[in-house]
Parts: sequence; structure tokens; C-alpha cells
Amino acid sequence: GTCPSLALPPPRNTPMQHSEEPIDAVVAALQAEKPVISDAVKTLISLVVASHATAADRAAAPKGAGDLAMVTSCGRALLKAINSHVLPPPPQWALEHPQAEQETALERIETMTTYRACHALAARCAKAGAKPTRMLGRGFLRGTRCLETVSDSCRAQLLEQRFPPPLVDTFLDRFGRSLDAGSEEEEALVWAADLPRAIDERRRERQREVEERRERMDAGEGEAVALREALAAMRTGDGAAEESRIEDVTEEG
Repeated sequence: GTCPSLALPPPRNTPMQHSEEPIDAVVAALQAEKPVISDAVKTLISLVVASHATAADRAAAPKGAGDLAMVTSCGRALLKAINSHVLPPPPQWALEHPQAEQETALERIETMTTYRACHALAARCAKAGAKPTRMLGRGFLRGTRCLETVSDSCRAQLLEQRFPPPLVDTFLDRFGRSLDAGSEEEEALVWAADLPRAIDERRRERQREVEERRERMDAGEGEAVALREALAAMRTGDGAAEESRIEDVTEEG
């Protein structure tokens, strides 16, 4: 059941005997994660508003994307929904999220250990009157898999308040994608520990890509010219050889 104290209960109903060390290690890792959820949401607010910077962006962006107050309200509603979400006890969560076909027994133990750690940390936050979004990071959202339920609740609330549906969908969908975003995706910036540095590295990487593409194009043009010259030389040589054969035949006659 729920254990709001700092001492965490040992895992139960697992095929192996475990000490408290595995869950303690997970708890420590979750507590050390940066950025915390609230900072990540602030970053997403900045990214959504910044995506409205140029005329082309504005044409593609959903209505309200350039309105800082409106986008910030979306962020606040999301954080409130996460903080108010009550995690089910581990046995109930296990029933709601059965072991996947491709999930091994060891992976299942790790999944449940992570959830129990998240559940215990949420209980600690509740006991201390602290907000999970200010204490925990991406691992908490991944480990609890609560974002889909939270997003549905947040979406319903914002739509009821007459927020533009495309803006609400864009904001929540981008946050959802950020949980597993690859490094090349803009959503990966949401969880960057050092955002200015991450943006600078991304800018440099894109500059390198542009320069490499330009070099490839220049090399390609050079190769094309050389190929055309070689083909022209071959055609000239073939013509000379053909003339020689014609002369040979004529002389024989």
C-alpha cells in the first residue's frame, strides 16, 4: 500500500528476493534529475512562442501560439493537472499496465521498481506539502506513465475555458513527444539541463550540416563536369576509331 514515510517498503510479489537497495538507487536517481518538470514546461512555453517568430512560422502555427499569456496558461494548467493527479497503489497500477509481450521478467521487475519509487516520492511530496513538478523530472513521468491521463484532463479543462483547440493540442502533444524525443528533434530541448548551451550546440550542428551539404554539392558538380568531359572524350575517341575502321574496309575493297 501507500507508504508516505521516508523508509520505503521492500518489493513484494516478485520472483526474486530483493533488498531495499534497488529501489533506493532508483529513488536517488529520480530525485537527482534535472531539469524538474516545471522548468521543462517553462522551456516548452518559450519554444512554442518562439516558433511564432517569423511570418512563415505564424502561417503554420496554431492560433494563440504567439500569445505568451495564453501559452503560459496552457503550461500552468498542465502543471496543475500533474500535481493533482493521484497515482494508484503499485498493485493496482500493475493491473492497469500489464506486462507487455516483449517485456522480459527482469524488465518487468525494473518497471515495477521504478513505479514503486515514483509512488513513494509522490507520497513524500504530498506529506511535505511539496509539488511533484518542482521536485521531480522526466523519469517520474516516464515511470508512472501518467501523462496520457493527465493530458486528457488538462485538455478538457482548457477547452472548457475556450482555449483554441489547435493550440491546446500542439502544446500537449509536443510535451508528450518530448518525453522520448531524439536529440535531433526540437522537443529534446524541453529537457535540456543547460538550454542556452543546447541551443548553441544545435545551431552549430545545423551550420555544420549546411557546410557539409554545400561541400557535397560542390564535389558533385565537380564530378558531373569530369564525367561529362570523360564521356565527351570517349565519344570523340569512338568516332575516330569508327572512321579508321571505315577507311580500312575501303582500302581492302
